[in-house]
Amino acid sequence: MGRFGLRCLSTYGKPPLSRDRRSVLEHVLDGYQRATPLADGWADHAGLRQLFPLLMDAVFFGRGYAEQSLKTARAALAR
Repeated sequence: MGRFGLRCLSTYGKPPLSRDRRSVLEHVLDGYQRATPLADGWADHAGLRQLFPLLMDAVFFGRGYAEQSLKTARAALAR
């Protein structure tokens, strides 16, 4: 899974919990960190990275994603 996949996992919420009560996202991030460590502070820019998939979904699926896109953009700009 590439960084785009990480963005999508973090954009659309946490997938169901695994047996050890950690989210699938947490497991994926741990594995990613072991294989190809992410730069320090990568999560600080998560909102900016989430905009592209959110905007694509706004085009294809409508208003709910447009509103989420605006909220994400405003939060990223406020940092």
